[in-house]
Amino acid sequence: MKRLYYLTYDIDVAESASKLLHANGISDWNFHVLSKDEAGIQKHHLHAATPIHQLDILRSGERGFFYGVILAIITIVLFDQLTSWFDMFGMLGVLGIGAMTVGFSTWIGGFVGMQTENYKIRRFHDVIEHGGYLLMIDVMPKQKAPIEILLMNQHGVSKAGEDTTMVTPFHHA
Repeated sequence: MKRLYYLTYDIDVAESASKLLHANGISDWNFHVLSKDEAGIQKHHLHAATPIHQLDILRSGERGFFYGVILAIITIVLFDQLTSWFDMFGMLGVLGIGAMTVGFSTWIGGFVGMQTENYKIRRFHDVIEHGGYLLMIDVMPKQKAPIEILLMNQHGVSKAGEDTTMVTPFHHA
């Protein structure tokens, strides 16, 4: 899926765009608004961006997972070479310790991500901080052109970019 980004500084324009998108087959699950004005978003019955959209939880969690796998492999190999872990705990015990290492690293990564702005929306930080509304619209490739044409004619909304909805753990933002 593609994610289209549009910006506006007017909540009424965001609501109008929302109604237009809904009338053209875009559901609430594929349309999110991000702004500091959370009360305005609720008042205008817009679908607010979730913490997954706002924070880097997924990407950091995925990074933690990958680092955890590497750490678990290194730990298991080193301890197998230096101690008698396999004899003491057996294969399932060693794999359990490895799984705990991966799980802990994933948790730490997610926790770090909860403290970090999502790398995909970081470029819109200043606009959002200064009262802007970021409209995020998830579309299938065949829906992209019709939605762009639809919003091109919407007064007060400007296209700000596009991206994929897929989260890539080691993408440099």
